[in-house]
Amino acid sequence: MALSFFAQIGYCVTGRDHHAYLIAAQTIHLGGDSVFGNGDGQLRAFFEQLPLGVTVEDYSPVKRRLDQLRADGIRDIESYLKDNPQERDNMIRSIRVTDVNASMLRTYKVDSVQEYIDLYDDENVWRNDEWIDSYTQILVNMSPGSPYFSEFRDVTATGEAIYLGYMSWILEGHEDDWSVVISTHEDISARKRAEANTLTSERRFRALFHQSPLGITVQDYSEAKRQINHLRAQGIDDIYAHLRDNEEVFLACVRGISLVDANDTQIRMFGTASLEEYREHDDTSGSLNSEQWRESYLQELAAFANGDVTYSIDVSDYRADDTPIDVRMISRISDNTLNDWTEVISTHEDITDRKRAEADMQTSERRFRALFHQSPLGITVQDYSGAKRQIDRLRAQGIDDIHGHLLEHDADFLACMAGIRLIDANDTQVRMFGAASLDQYIAWEDPSNLADDDMWRGAYVRELLAYANGHDTYSEEVADTLPDGRYVEIRMTSRISDDALHDWSEVVSTHEDITDRKRAESHMQTSERRFRALFHQSPLGITVQDHSGAKRQIDRLRAQGVEDMETHLRENKADLRACIGGIRLTEANDTQVRMFGIETLEEYRDWEDTSALMDDEEWLESYVQELATFASGEDTYATEVTDTMLDETPIDIRMISRISDNALDDWSEVVSTHEDITDRKKLDRMKSEFVSTVSHELRTPLTSIKGSLGLVTEGALGELPETAADMVRVAYSNTNRLISLVNDVLDIEKIAAGAIVYEFAPLDLSALVSGSIADNEGFLASHGDRHIVTNVDEAVMVNGDSKRLLQVVANLLSNAIKFSPDGGEINVSVSARDSHVTVSFRDHGEGIPEAFRDRIFQRFAQADGTDTRQTGGTGLGLSISKSIIEAHGGIIDFETESGAGSRFFFTLPALI
Repeated sequence: MALSFFAQIGYCVTGRDHHAYLIAAQTIHLGGDSVFGNGDGQLRAFFEQLPLGVTVEDYSPVKRRLDQLRADGIRDIESYLKDNPQERDNMIRSIRVTDVNASMLRTYKVDSVQEYIDLYDDENVWRNDEWIDSYTQILVNMSPGSPYFSEFRDVTATGEAIYLGYMSWILEGHEDDWSVVISTHEDISARKRAEANTLTSERRFRALFHQSPLGITVQDYSEAKRQINHLRAQGIDDIYAHLRDNEEVFLACVRGISLVDANDTQIRMFGTASLEEYREHDDTSGSLNSEQWRESYLQELAAFANGDVTYSIDVSDYRADDTPIDVRMISRISDNTLNDWTEVISTHEDITDRKRAEADMQTSERRFRALFHQSPLGITVQDYSGAKRQIDRLRAQGIDDIHGHLLEHDADFLACMAGIRLIDANDTQVRMFGAASLDQYIAWEDPSNLADDDMWRGAYVRELLAYANGHDTYSEEVADTLPDGRYVEIRMTSRISDDALHDWSEVVSTHEDITDRKRAESHMQTSERRFRALFHQSPLGITVQDHSGAKRQIDRLRAQGVEDMETHLRENKADLRACIGGIRLTEANDTQVRMFGIETLEEYRDWEDTSALMDDEEWLESYVQELATFASGEDTYATEVTDTMLDETPIDIRMISRISDNALDDWSEVVSTHEDITDRKKLDRMKSEFVSTVSHELRTPLTSIKGSLGLVTEGALGELPETAADMVRVAYSNTNRLISLVNDVLDIEKIAAGAIVYEFAPLDLSALVSGSIADNEGFLASHGDRHIVTNVDEAVMVNGDSKRLLQVVANLLSNAIKFSPDGGEINVSVSARDSHVTVSFRDHGEGIPEAFRDRIFQRFAQADGTDTRQTGGTGLGLSISKSIIEAHGGIIDFETESGAGSRFFFTLPALI
């Protein structure tokens, strides 16, 4: 019995554990009445030490029941068990586990055979369909001398999911009663995960293949490889020269290259409509008429023949319509086909509009060295570890503002510079900076030599600060004058190598000479780590959402002919709900979670469920506007909404949402920032209420004071002494200024609250302007020797609120009077052009200061904010005027020139 067991166990483990097989062979002489030789320590020890889990089970009740079924005439046992699940389960439950080895106990995370048996009898086992199906197949297929193989998923005692490779057989000598069935169990969880990862990798590769902005081809070079091997066997070493001089052999190699696949980018790049068309266009024999392509094939075949796995070249080619195209091609033999060249993957970049050499960064040292020496970009490798130690020292001293500290403390800055050592520079870098050799460049590039250069000092400080703050990449454009007197502009991008993040011992920098073609370039974030740091440390709440489901709903509505998406969603709640249901929260940062009084992202995800917002009209309107904004082609939406925290406390939020650049087509990533503006809103309301209250309380007594002073001025109390009369006139004038200020403050608050009501009616703008000039004659006279010159068209009609437009005209006219010099001229014009009317006020004063121009229409803006300014005013007039003109559908703007005066004008739609 033991002999049979060992022979079969040896059969099972061979190829998996050679050591176990040898033990089996050495102990095959052991025997005894027990399967494991309970009285024999060697046999038991071997059983316990087997690397595979082994169980011994008694199937005799199953054997008797199967024999009975067959005796009853049932031939299709599998169908019978399928149709009688209770019978099947009873048969499986009748199987009795009699022994289990240590490997099996470890696999199932139990400590004893009894614990394993208890786990085997657990009701949870009977909920595992794979497990039941596996046992069913054993019952159906069990036969003497024929092991049964299977794979199934199970669960350990700790709840961990595992995959098992399973083999069962009847031990020799027990074929008649199945009383001893041996089963081996191999934990194949790792293999299963590897298989799943392989499928994932293939799926990702296909996605990359088809979505890549580069054209990609897959070619089979195996026949060309056989031709090369044949030449090698003939003793030919210089493959390049031989192929160049032997046309027939060269053509045989080239014709041994076959196209396997090409992605859509490649197909479109060459102006073809399908893979079949591209295959015909790419026929290698056709390209042999081009000397450039012939040379390319010669170099590529020679490179591969000499052991290179990668080949790169820039070539000129023609599209299907014969238009020229410049292509950068990089070909590489796949790692798993280095011996036969059956798979060569090539990328093709269209460089027609910007043909220039680009660095092809490689992840291996071999690729890096090839790039380093052949790159058209200057490349340096530097050791920043000494600077890192200096930065750490400053941190340890409690210095947080590294940037300011290094700018102000020469000794510490020079210590950091001394800690930077140039390791290497490529030829391009040496030539770019006008050096004759690497040694000359190293002497010139010594960072300590640049310490007195403010531009380089600032650049180095910013770079060190970036690294000190946890960034691994730094980029900047710098201008410099080289030792030979040449002025250059350089785009420099530096990055700490992945394996040097802890000590900065290797910083690789590329330098591109952009003197002749400086242009703006987006600096793409290359590190997920940097984004994660920004995401979680931001003082703003940030969410990332997937709107792709909403995008599909929007596209469906577009296909149905819906053009006004905002109105449609507002009027069709079912479609709006479908869109909102297509929005999925991907992630939220800690600030966002805490902002709403929630502890964890999971709790926030449950709370943020968009379905909970379906009854909130403010949120529904926000979603309508956001979806309509994105549907119109804009990528950014901003709003302010009121929400409630988890504990029902109200919170005001300013939200700005933006579709990520790489998700503009499908809205799969929308990043939103949320700012808690509750306190600001509260302060705004308190301020508005205070200003409104004070203004209202001031206006009544001021009106009374004005009336009283007016009566006194007009002689109601008799003639006053000249000194007293002058003081009353001053008081009366200042009362008017106070009333004007109060009215302006009330107007600006009404504008902010959206409470101004306009009464639109047709009116003659020319008459309104002329009337305002007449009304301001007294104001003009009070400002010395100044006069107004008018150029006003007759009967220029607009649709407007005469009271509010008169307020604008009076404000602009009074400003022009105030800022004109003595003896100056104020030019006022009203002109109609096409569908618009323009009203202009020009003075010839000093003009508007440069520093004030950007905020001239802001509230309380004053070019001269001191107590000694020569002109009065609240700084509200232009802000109020801007709001009034924009409410009329017009624009207001200005032109100014220092020392020559200013021209303010507004334009309104003409009433036709």
